[in-house]
Amino acid sequence: MLFNSVEFIFAFLPVVFALAALASRTGSARLVRDILLSASLVFYAWWDVGRLPLLLGTICFNHLLALIIGVRPTLRSLCLVAGVFVNVGLLAYFKYRGFILGDIFGIPGMASATDSLPLGISFFTFQQLAWLFDAARPDAEKTSLSIYALFVTFFPQLIAGPIVHHNELVPQLLSPQCGRAPAPMIAAGISLFAIGLFKKVVVADHFAPVADAAFAATTTSQLLDCGQAWVGLASYACQIYFDFSGYSDMALGLGMLFGIVLPINFYSPYKSLDVAEFWKRWHITLSRFLRDFVYIPLGGNRVGRPRQWLNLVVTMLVGGLWHGAGYTFLLWGFLHGLLLALVHIHRHAIGTTVRFWPRLGRFSWGLTLACVILAWVPFRASSLPSVARMYMSLCPPAALAVAMVAGDDFAPTSTLRLPIIGNTALVALACGLGACLFAPSTAELFRDFLGDPGLPSKSPTWLLDLLSWRPGRFWAITTAGTFFLAVMDLLSATPSAFLYFQF
Repeated sequence: MLFNSVEFIFAFLPVVFALAALASRTGSARLVRDILLSASLVFYAWWDVGRLPLLLGTICFNHLLALIIGVRPTLRSLCLVAGVFVNVGLLAYFKYRGFILGDIFGIPGMASATDSLPLGISFFTFQQLAWLFDAARPDAEKTSLSIYALFVTFFPQLIAGPIVHHNELVPQLLSPQCGRAPAPMIAAGISLFAIGLFKKVVVADHFAPVADAAFAATTTSQLLDCGQAWVGLASYACQIYFDFSGYSDMALGLGMLFGIVLPINFYSPYKSLDVAEFWKRWHITLSRFLRDFVYIPLGGNRVGRPRQWLNLVVTMLVGGLWHGAGYTFLLWGFLHGLLLALVHIHRHAIGTTVRFWPRLGRFSWGLTLACVILAWVPFRASSLPSVARMYMSLCPPAALAVAMVAGDDFAPTSTLRLPIIGNTALVALACGLGACLFAPSTAELFRDFLGDPGLPSKSPTWLLDLLSWRPGRFWAITTAGTFFLAVMDLLSATPSAFLYFQF
């Protein structure tokens, strides 16, 4: 069941909200939690009821390990090893078996691992691992099975995050106020959900045809026209930006309807001044998980600088592999790891040595944005040859150099022009990039409800004072307008899944 589907918006969500509201009037927070847990299990089973036992099995297994740790602290290490082995093992089996056996070992006939990938397994696996390590701390409080099950399956964040920690969600679930959101919070949640729906349906989905056409062209033996290749790549950069931003807004808004504040997971990443800042703004909770459970255990910044730079690359390789089983995702992770290492080298060079590496100043934003957009190529391309053709399409001189070695198949004169990439696509792209770079983040507009993400604001103070959410006519009209436009667009086409659902 998609957040952007008619059955979710007009059937599932109103029924669950009404039941939770009625239950909250009884004064029983436990009844509210039971309703939310039941609704979350129905939400997951709607996709594939056959996968529900896997989700429930992992929940029972991890909760049992936590109970054992609480009763027998001496078994802490053994339980953690068992938890990592089973959770990561299940993730590897479902997500990476095709890649490992087929692509690496060359066993013929192996189906792609994503053909039978349980929905959201990457997210609920990481969330349960984070919870297991939190539960292993000496000061950790015991959690009942029902609370833990709701912590894992809470439907606003089950499929594509945010990846939450115990202390971010469980205290809210245990609060007597669970499910009793005040009226302003409910109204703000509806506004945030409507904005996220608009981003997904009206904006992101309309960039998809151009991006899909451009990358589909890279599966042929010809190259794409240079200008069209850049439009196609930039369209994908806007598509994934608004798609993930829209999902993040909808998840936060849904949580607010039930009085639950989920952690901010998206905060104007294209405004970053370097790639390190980008990863503090893009998929914030995944970045935090990789830092805490991969980068720091590898030694983090406590080791020598060459080792630290290597740790960054290894961490991002893990991040790339988390996103998908394939060489393209490994390449994407490697590129970001390399960029992060270069950022740290640059900071060291200008901070402690002769400044042979110049300060980039205001140009650092443009350079960061260009690097991030160029790195989307392997993230979106279907294969390494497609990655090569897209990069050569983006840079004809490089294609000419390759053609001298590889032959006429890569000659720059062998180009494609796609009718779908025209003036309309250019106008849409200009508007989309303008919104990415200059519009305030929803995390800034709803800061009174979502809290401070601990990152510097990139929007003018006067603009935030003017547009920040508050009860009134302006936001009522804005919410109604964005919701109406999104629903009209939604009714005219089949709803598409969020891009991060495939991970």
